[in-house]
Amino acid sequence: MGLAFLDLVFPPREACPFCGGNSTGAQVCADCRRTMEGYLREPFCSVCGRYFTGSGRHMHICKDCRETPRPFLLARAAGPYEGLLKDAVHGLKFHNKRGLASHLAAGMVAAARAETGFNRVSAVVPVPMSPGRLRERGFNQADLLAGEVSATLGLPLLKAVRKIKETPAQTGIGRRQRQKNLQGAFDVPDRSSVHGRVLLVVDDVITTAGTLEAVAGILLAAGASLVLGLAAASGRTGL
Repeated sequence: MGLAFLDLVFPPREACPFCGGNSTGAQVCADCRRTMEGYLREPFCSVCGRYFTGSGRHMHICKDCRETPRPFLLARAAGPYEGLLKDAVHGLKFHNKRGLASHLAAGMVAAARAETGFNRVSAVVPVPMSPGRLRERGFNQADLLAGEVSATLGLPLLKAVRKIKETPAQTGIGRRQRQKNLQGAFDVPDRSSVHGRVLLVVDDVITTAGTLEAVAGILLAAGASLVLGLAAASGRTGL
């Protein structure tokens, strides 16, 4: 009784899942919450969801999306792949901090709810990992994020896509090379599971949107009616 009363008067201090600073009840601290909310006001490409750098802040659609039609309708992210979000994604992927998935997903859902196009989604599809990479890491971070997103939005989680080809590391390479690497990398074993559906593809990071393009393309070829994308973070683009 006495301890419960003290917890009410002096709530236990927990570490913020993002910065490690003091927070209450294992929630995101006020500073990190303000940072996340600020991301929603930053300018981004209305198609691929990548954030503009200073030179592109007057744009609405980036050069890549203007020059080449995307197979997906639109994509969004919780914020740019830097600072707080970059550290959190790295913590989830490389340091097994799986508890970060729910906090990252909260930002992703906020970004999705700001766009009416996401109201049409009927199922959530995680970007798959190759069997070899899955054995190496022990989990697929996109699965964790997609599970949290689907639960929050009240939508079914549909593991409709599998990765059938190992691909080289995509870090630091351009869009065209990424597209080449990803050719034939995915398939949809059960086409009936996606036929006629509006699907939300979830990944951890959108860098050039090459992976999202590949997965969206294979889903549309399998009969999906529309594909949207959602990620914990996205890269920046200048024009």
